[in-house]
Amino acid sequence: MEPAIPCRIVDISTTGAKIDGLGATLPDSFILHAGNAKHVVRVVWRRQTLVGVEFQKGSKLPRDGARLSERR
Repeated sequence: MEPAIPCRIVDISTTGAKIDGLGATLPDSFILHAGNAKHVVRVVWRRQTLVGVEFQKGSKLPRDGARLSERR
């Protein structure tokens, strides 16, 4: 499993989130850890350091792959 990458969640809703500080360095899909919740997400837009992701409902969490953990 890839190591977790700290990030800052700017906005989060029931369908997705806006993440700051990573820009183009993220893969197109990954696991987002937000508090105690884990979401399989897909990048839907990128703007400079901001990334918009969509939660993939019904997707199982992969055993390996990129992970992001919310910075506290």
